[in-house]
Amino acid sequence: MFKGIIDLESLNDANILNEIKVVKKYEEYHPEANIKHWHGLKIEISDGKIKSFTERISKVIKRDWYAIFWNKDDVFVVFFKKVFKLSREKVKSSNYKEVRDYGIKNNIQEKYMNFQKEIDSWAIL
Repeated sequence: MFKGIIDLESLNDANILNEIKVVKKYEEYHPEANIKHWHGLKIEISDGKIKSFTERISKVIKRDWYAIFWNKDDVFVVFFKKVFKLSREKVKSSNYKEVRDYGIKNNIQEKYMNFQKEIDSWAIL
């Protein structure tokens, strides 16, 4: 089973969410951002559906956002028309320069690309 975090504001078409299990909804306040209130979704999706789901969500996620999904072995980071698959060990070591550089190139601030922090936040959100 994969867990994940998606911000509702990141999607051009939220209908894709009908395909997954939303475990919890929460709100974050980001006074420095263009959109001040983010509506986060903690989701679960089966191992068998993760690959096709990440490919489809990459077509509806906005250019300057990303979504993240993980299980005990792998992490998928999804940008507009681009999906990266990393090992959990690579994310734990912060050795994901290619992914970080891609996000920065697409106007995502580096401070928002701490993927291990996102994974760790699952338990407290």
